[in-house]
Amino acid sequence: MNVDSGSTHVKGARERVGKKDTRRYNVVLPAELLDQLQEVADEYHTSTLDLIKRFIRLGLLAVRAEKTPDLEFFIREGGVEKRVLIV
Repeated sequence: MNVDSGSTHVKGARERVGKKDTRRYNVVLPAELLDQLQEVADEYHTSTLDLIKRFIRLGLLAVRAEKTPDLEFFIREGGVEKRVLIV
């Protein structure tokens, strides 16, 4: 995945890196969102790319939970549980 502030989009382009088969997907994000990502990445001493990959994995887990009847994904805040739904 490549975060790019330009307007070029490459849909599912494949690239060989070492022995791993990867796909490049350019994402154009609003500046405010990218700034927020950078702040969190700095706080956790990681890159925005790594952070985006983590968020994608978390989102995929939420999707899996939504599709699996006996699996639920919750966030607890201040003693209140909120079920995560993919809208």
